[in-house]
Amino acid sequence: MDQDVTADEGVVRSLSLAQTLLHQWPRGLTRKQLFNRVEQYVTLQRELEQLSGAALERKKEARDKSFTRDKRMLIDIGIPVEETGEGEEIRYRISPQNYGLAPLELTPAEQLALQRAELFSSDRSLGGLGHALWALAASDSAQDAGQGTGGSLTGATLHSAIGTDTEVQRLISLSSLGMGRPVSFEYTSRGRSQPRRRRVVPLGMGIRQHWYLFAHDLDAAGQRIFRLDRIRYSPEKIAARRLNPEEAEVVEAISSGQMYADFDAEAQLNSLDAHYREQAVAEGALRAHTGQPTEHGKLVTATPQNSRLDNQAARTERVINMISLLLARPEGVEPSRLMAQYGISADQLHRDLLSIHQLSTAGFGLGPSVDVQPAPPLTSQEFEQQYLPTDEPITLWMGDDRAQTSLQRPVSLTKPGALSLLITLQALIEYELAAEDHLREAAESLRHKVLEIAPASIAEAAASLVITRPADQRAVADQLQGAIEGRYAVELNYADAAGTESQRVVDPVHLVFHGPFSYLRAWCHRAVGERYFRLDRIGGLTSLTQQHQSEQAAELSRQHGNHTPEVPRTEDSIEVVLRFSPSAAAEAELYRPEKSTTDPDTGARTIQTHFSSQQAVVEVCLRAGGDIELLRPESLRAEIRRRAAEAL
Repeated sequence: MDQDVTADEGVVRSLSLAQTLLHQWPRGLTRKQLFNRVEQYVTLQRELEQLSGAALERKKEARDKSFTRDKRMLIDIGIPVEETGEGEEIRYRISPQNYGLAPLELTPAEQLALQRAELFSSDRSLGGLGHALWALAASDSAQDAGQGTGGSLTGATLHSAIGTDTEVQRLISLSSLGMGRPVSFEYTSRGRSQPRRRRVVPLGMGIRQHWYLFAHDLDAAGQRIFRLDRIRYSPEKIAARRLNPEEAEVVEAISSGQMYADFDAEAQLNSLDAHYREQAVAEGALRAHTGQPTEHGKLVTATPQNSRLDNQAARTERVINMISLLLARPEGVEPSRLMAQYGISADQLHRDLLSIHQLSTAGFGLGPSVDVQPAPPLTSQEFEQQYLPTDEPITLWMGDDRAQTSLQRPVSLTKPGALSLLITLQALIEYELAAEDHLREAAESLRHKVLEIAPASIAEAAASLVITRPADQRAVADQLQGAIEGRYAVELNYADAAGTESQRVVDPVHLVFHGPFSYLRAWCHRAVGERYFRLDRIGGLTSLTQQHQSEQAAELSRQHGNHTPEVPRTEDSIEVVLRFSPSAAAEAELYRPEKSTTDPDTGARTIQTHFSSQQAVVEVCLRAGGDIELLRPESLRAEIRRRAAEAL
């Protein structure tokens, strides 16, 4: 079978350059020597030998630009490339002592706050968070964190995801580009079938069920609000030359603080109207379910949506940090953990491993050799059908002790990792540590230290983020948190997805934040099993302080990991096919799709999934106001039309 997956040449070239310069410390190498020793540059040199005249000069210029770009990339991700000498005799070198992320010297309380952040985000849903947590963790002293700090290692909250995958990806992209700098993106407003290009200057971001971007719209000449999950592709930077003089003046005024000096993201969040008029919602639902169901493409087995497109700098930063993790873990790291730790797909992991594996020939024996085991296969079929299913730990060995000692230190938190950690710490402070003064102060101190070492654009964006809980859920969450910490039962008045009300006694175990919704994870005495209850559906709550937590609930509380709310299958469950309009396509992931398809022209998404009952399906489609159309079973479309017409 022919090779169909290759290493990333740009990543390999940058890594080979870093590896060679580390190996040649302290003397270093000139540019000419590097061109004759680093394999990827040697290949370019051979191509030069076949050229002459103008073609030769163009190729030389391209080679020199490539070297300058690679060197700058290493510096940008935290690897100091030193230069000594002048002219053609400038020597480049990397000091093993200065390589890697400098330790933050965390206090015991800050170490405990870091561990609470790890527990709070137990499924690593934010891209790069696993790496950032590992990079900051103190290897020895962290094991004793919590001793004498006045805090507890266990928390009441398990955070599954602060925002949908799409929202988090857009959040990271916008933060990397920076606040106050013009960007463009395709945006699908509610009710529209096609996205429209928007050009804006970001002012801040915040979460209130969904993530929102507050920005100055250059075309509308005023402030606008955008939901991140309605941005179709990753935002792009707008070059200064593409702005007219008036727009350039506006951007400068925003950057200098002359415009929007008093901008308050939290006030903007509080002003959001989370509910559309009932009549408009009913009209939208009726319109979507009148006539024949919308046609769609073939449904195929659903895979997690991951539309993040990394540039070469991000890929290089991730791979060099992946090398540090593998070198620091001689027992190996499973492929599944690498994908979770860095928030990447199987395809991207395959390319990353091939890039690392290709370093085995870097330097033609003049640098340290690299050995990856088990070696990644050259075809996607072998990787998916043989390599991944075994999940055998991957080990990395380097034939140079000095280089290995240096390279096993992480070079950065990565941009996604730094932002994810800052978001997690801010959410931890807001959601869980309100009553733990000592730990809250430690988490705030830790967040300040992370801000100091984060890239400037990430630190700036993180400072503009607003994370608050809806006021109507805050009291409920606080009461439930008290029950979790006190280990006693509560009585709920609860309305399920179908609107059916019930009264039940439950033992609260954790609070879970998943996408736009907050849940209580509990042992339900009525269902005799684990259940999730949406906080916004709890109509009444009574604390039963004399009824202690059951043994079943205690066992659940010891089970950490990925606790994503799911609808259990029962004899009343119903299979459905739903179409999510372009503006709501990202929300499809919240309904646990089993099969799906996406319209390549509009971005609308159709999924197959199951609901607990017919009534639950009807209620969801009615509340969506036309953003969700039930395609099958067709018999329920008539019921949705009838209910929507009654509401009008």
